[in-house]
Amino acid sequence: RGKVGLGDTGEVQGLSNYGSAGVAWVTLSKGQWYYEVELLSDGIMQIGWCDTLFIGDDNEGDGVGDDLHSWGYDGKRQQFWHGKSYPFKSDEEKSSSWKIGDVIGCYVDLDEHIMSFYLNGIEIAEVPDMKKHDNNGGYSSSSNNNNNTKFQYQDGLYPALSLEEGNMVRVNVGQRKFKYDMKNLKSKFHNIKNNMVKSVWESRS
Repeated sequence: RGKVGLGDTGEVQGLSNYGSAGVAWVTLSKGQWYYEVELLSDGIMQIGWCDTLFIGDDNEGDGVGDDLHSWGYDGKRQQFWHGKSYPFKSDEEKSSSWKIGDVIGCYVDLDEHIMSFYLNGIEIAEVPDMKKHDNNGGYSSSSNNNNNTKFQYQDGLYPALSLEEGNMVRVNVGQRKFKYDMKNLKSKFHNIKNNMVKSVWESRS
């Protein structure tokens, strides 16, 4: 999955073409979870979640969101990634490219199978056109157009990101205070039960 440098307080630095890093000690299969990523650079990165079958390809530039076992937000190119790129749907959803100091919030509800991303505490856009596993562990398109943001996964999810060489972030899974209170998350697209949201760090107990 390429080369990355890791710091003592959650820093991740890209050291190869498109390296990937994940929180290897956790596999989340139920509940609502949240973590944050502070941008220490403003280049091409994909930040989000992977399931246990994700395999990145550094040489080909494939990272989080480039296969059907991962979901990524890319604020440089204003897109979501899940097997392919999904540009934001409307001008209202588009914003300026992310910048150094921005904080990306990553939320997932594994009971309702919904996902949201936040930029400095504000929901970015609706996560589009998720896929569903078939009974053989593969993927097929959702047959219910009213639930096209729902998704399925293999075994469980874990926080993960990919970044081009020279880019750097600081990941906080709850080992320290979040910049934005996960108990106050708001969504235009989902019903978030704020009192049930936990930091990824809490999964250790």
